[in-house]
Amino acid sequence: MITVQQAKEVIEKMENSFSSHDFIQKFNAMEEDEYVGKLSTKSSSHHQKVHSEIARFLSDHMDELGIGKDKRDLSKNVHGNETIVQFWKKTKL
Repeated sequence: MITVQQAKEVIEKMENSFSSHDFIQKFNAMEEDEYVGKLSTKSSSHHQKVHSEIARFLSDHMDELGIGKDKRDLSKNVHGNETIVQFWKKTKL
């Protein structure tokens, strides 16, 4: 789905602190074909599953990506709804 190299390129463009939603939106902007390919259906539950996979990828590869978990807080998702998600902070600037 997403590679460590792709994620690193996205993270380089992020602020020092960012939410999973921020990462997903930037990933979509930078890797649109990859992102859209994963969202082959329009159901909200499928979007949520793919977004959960992306957040889990960030968590599983924190050291390689130079990020760490910050707080969990409200953030707007791609549908404009606020949900509680993980925020991240860059550990290697």
